[in-house]
Amino acid sequence: MASQNLPVIRLSVLIEALCLVIPRTALDLRYPSGASGFLAELARPSRESRFACADSHLICMSFLTPDAADRVAELLTNAGMRESMEGEFHEFAIVDQKHGPVLHCPWLVWLADPEGFTCAWLAGTDRGEMSMPAGWTAEQSRRLTRLDLPDTWPGAVQLAEENGVETWLSYRTGRIILRASKKSLEG
Repeated sequence: MASQNLPVIRLSVLIEALCLVIPRTALDLRYPSGASGFLAELARPSRESRFACADSHLICMSFLTPDAADRVAELLTNAGMRESMEGEFHEFAIVDQKHGPVLHCPWLVWLADPEGFTCAWLAGTDRGEMSMPAGWTAEQSRRLTRLDLPDTWPGAVQLAEENGVETWLSYRTGRIILRASKKSLEG
């Protein structure tokens, strides 16, 4: 089922806590049941997402922990999608509410809005109206308590840190995980 069948009226997505952002076209091309099927999979209670929202170009899921985001990213990599190549996000991105994409992401524009929330949209398109969960307010985003990145990651070992990027190996999935180093986020 193609994502054109999904209701889309907005042109940017809310970024809150830690988000996994995916272009709809990537899902339609690579995920077995397209963007619609992926959204249906996310609706399952076991997926640990805080919320999912979408615009005409992107789907965004918010998570409180990197482990929860990693479990959903694993669905994408198992479908053959590539998270990163040569130090930048390729077919999906991890975006931090406070710092933006944790790696360079040429297809995504991220903005910290003066109202106290952050949003993202597909590069080359207009920001437009923001897609958000029903009942959301900017005040809620301002009140969120940040859980900073831990120095260690349970179930993973840090392999390297170079040019502001940490490389981790997940024991559970066997995946290599890249994230911005704490030093690069502080500086």
